[in-house]
Order: sequence, then C-alpha cells, then structure tokens
Amino acid sequence: MKEYDDINKLIERLPEVKQCKSQINQAYEYLKNAFISKNKYLICGNGGSSADADHMVAELVKSFYRKRILSQELKQKLEQLGERGIYLANHLESSIPAYSLSSQSAAMTAIANDQGYDLSFSQQIIGYGEKDDILVAFTTSGRSENVINAIHTAHALDMHIICFTGNHESFIEANLCDVIIKAPSNDTYRIQEYHLSIYHTLCLILEKELFQQK
Repeated sequence: MKEYDDINKLIERLPEVKQCKSQINQAYEYLKNAFISKNKYLICGNGGSSADADHMVAELVKSFYRKRILSQELKQKLEQLGERGIYLANHLESSIPAYSLSSQSAAMTAIANDQGYDLSFSQQIIGYGEKDDILVAFTTSGRSENVINAIHTAHALDMHIICFTGNHESFIEANLCDVIIKAPSNDTYRIQEYHLSIYHTLCLILEKELFQQK
C-alpha cells in the first residue's frame, strides 16, 4: 500500500495513532476511488460527532489547505456568461461532494417525530444513497442506534462504509463496515480529538492528490 507523508506526520505527532495506520490508508483509498467514480460521501454522527460530520464536510466542499483549481471546461462555460460568470470562474474552486446528514434539521426532526430518532440517518440514506457512495459514520461509543441503523441501510444499498469509533471490542457492526478506525482511547473527548486529527489528515491527502493547486 502506498505510503503518504501526511499519515506519517500524523503518527509523529500522535504516536499512539500508529495502530490505525493501515485503516487510515484504506479509508483514503475508498474516499479517493469514490471521488474518481463520481460518487458522494454521506457523513453522520450525534452530538460532538455531529459537529465532526459538519466539520469534515466543510473541509471537503471547499479548499482545506490549498486553493483548488476549477476544471478548464467549467471555467470557460462560466466565463461565457459575462461579468458575473468571470467573477465566479475566478473565485469558485473544485469540490468534493459531501453531505452531513446531521445538519438536515427539518428532515432530522420530521423523521424523529414521525418515525423515530433511531431512523434519523437511515431514512436520509434511503433518499440520498446510491451504490458505491461512501457512508462516513462517527460513533464514539459504537452503540449509537441511529448510526448503527445507518450502517445497516448503507450496507443494503451497496455503499462503502467507513466508521470512526473508539477503542471498543464490542462494536458488533464490524462485519458490515469496509474500514473501522478505532481511536486509541475509551474517553469520549479523547476519541473525538483523535477523530479530528485523522479526518483532517484524510482531507489533506485528498486535496493534495486529487486537485491541481494554484
């Protein structure tokens, strides 16, 4: 498997993350391949992990570390639209299609009210998910019912599943996930700190590998 400097730098900063190195590499490969095949990422979590879902999406849909160049074809089409199109061509950037299921407040509350909170992500996956899309699921405990239901639903739709969790032995949905990244802690706040560093690293590598830089 290809070595990525940014994963090695992450391990230099946080040596205990070394136990997750192969899983981080695998997660990157799934994310990269989904982008290349024009699939999308659906990301979910509860509480602090909901914030992580939103945060990761923000790093994916616009530049994270460096500016991203629009395709020449799109730039030319925009420039043909006149002054406003030229402005857009000069200021917009390439993007990765990523969506936070946690941020859809109207859908979340409608589903929770009418069907049950445990279906709040899986019902959205029925609407948005397609074969070979990616589900990125954050559950620090490994026991979040709505996240577990999301994993089952995504699996049934032939999506690829990357799960961020803690250092638990009892994560029973392991057989449904393509990659499980277990942060080396059992404390929720520490798990979330590791998750942040890991998904930042993934976003950084995706940006460097997939986009031309200005």
